[in-house]
Amino acid sequence: MTKIMQLKEDGEYKYIKTHADAIDGVDGKLVKAFGNETVAGTKNFQDGVQSKGKNVLTQNGTQTYDHTNATDSVIQSGTIRFIRYGDLVLVNFNFQCRNSQVASGTSIIGSLEADVIPANSIQVDVTLDKALTVDASGKVVALWGLNANSYYAGSAMYFAKNKL
Repeated sequence: MTKIMQLKEDGEYKYIKTHADAIDGVDGKLVKAFGNETVAGTKNFQDGVQSKGKNVLTQNGTQTYDHTNATDSVIQSGTIRFIRYGDLVLVNFNFQCRNSQVASGTSIIGSLEADVIPANSIQVDVTLDKALTVDASGKVVALWGLNANSYYAGSAMYFAKNKL
């Protein structure tokens, strides 16, 4: 075992002991590498937080993005809503197309917010014979043609490309 040394000046101890285990009075002031304890106060980890090598959820609450006729010209009414919590995204389709036929391959949404782009493209059925693709490049595309003035509804959940 290493001998712990402490320096004196004019007969009084002036400097702390030189081994971490030998420092007196630090219980409750320093976080230990082992053992259970509670750490109070806000801690700002700039490089992320992990537990057993896995990222810990750091997002506080949900992020919601709505696409309507005010944001996307193909939508006549209704909403396409993306809700992100952690690395999961829920998309709800409930919208009506403008009064012209939407051809297969047409973008319903030309540019998704970076937070809701899927890790892999997914297909979402919005009627018995119609579907949309939420594309990993950041678009929502009509997989088959959509009819004017018809409502389309569907939902899906997927993992976001940009992980927390």
